[in-house]
Amino acid sequence: MDRAVAFSFAGVSKTWNRAQFEDSPEGSMDVDDEGLQAAEEAGVEQRQEEAEEALTRIVDKRDFRRMEIVGQFNAGFIIARRRAALLPPRKGQSSGEEHDDLFIVDQHAADEKYNFENLQKERKIQSQRLIAAKPLPLSTSDEVVAMDNLSRIRDSGFDISIDYDAPAGHRISLLAMPISKDVIFDDKDLEELLSLLADRTGREIVRPSKMRRMFASRACRMSIMIGTTLKKTSMKKVVSNMGTMDQPWSCPHGRPTMRWLASLQDERTKRNAPYQNKAFGFKMLTWFRRSPTAEVPGKELKEESVQPSMEL
Repeated sequence: MDRAVAFSFAGVSKTWNRAQFEDSPEGSMDVDDEGLQAAEEAGVEQRQEEAEEALTRIVDKRDFRRMEIVGQFNAGFIIARRRAALLPPRKGQSSGEEHDDLFIVDQHAADEKYNFENLQKERKIQSQRLIAAKPLPLSTSDEVVAMDNLSRIRDSGFDISIDYDAPAGHRISLLAMPISKDVIFDDKDLEELLSLLADRTGREIVRPSKMRRMFASRACRMSIMIGTTLKKTSMKKVVSNMGTMDQPWSCPHGRPTMRWLASLQDERTKRNAPYQNKAFGFKMLTWFRRSPTAEVPGKELKEESVQPSMEL
């Protein structure tokens, strides 16, 4: 008689890994080394693309709410600690292996990206109707994109009409344009928007480049500035907000928002606390020296030492 038996590769893998760590006192070394290497790829010395890719691998969006605030560095950077369980406890231990890492967050860049994404999602652009409809000679593919994305086009301040009886390439007419006191838009911006919508993946919000620059400028002005001393609650809010972003690793002007600094677990192994390590301080100085702070309104940065208070 045939009988169905439940089988799970994930369950086998979990049991096998746990058995390995219970039987061998050095069973976690390979995992720890691999995790440390991945974290170092998200360090302050790495190029932007490489660091962002590594951060995506090692940081979960849920981690941001769990991060502990260690302190503020140089009135411009937040030092946050992430402790997350990595492996189940071995026999005789009350807790298992865990990530225990320090990250540095650019308070202006992180707050600016949060405000920018909110403006992108929530701000509906005002529009002004044209005196007469303007026919738009578009490719057949662009016409199809326009027909499939009417609401998104209107959210960006454009309005169009569709003549389904007209020949292909002549079915779309422009009825209204977005207006702003700072930016002048034209039909070329609509064509750019259609191109972006055609390449759009998932629920990504797309706007013409002029509109993105306008939102980026507004987000910059309404964000926490470099040189502003923050209370712990404000720092916690900046870090927690990063967990709500679609793309949290850089601001709209390209400044990095966060980088990995050090593994406290690794530092404990070396019996050398990170804030006693000159190389640790040098990492932070290197990062904000590279960061284009001259473009950010606020006080001039000074190379002060950081003295976070924590127990390892």
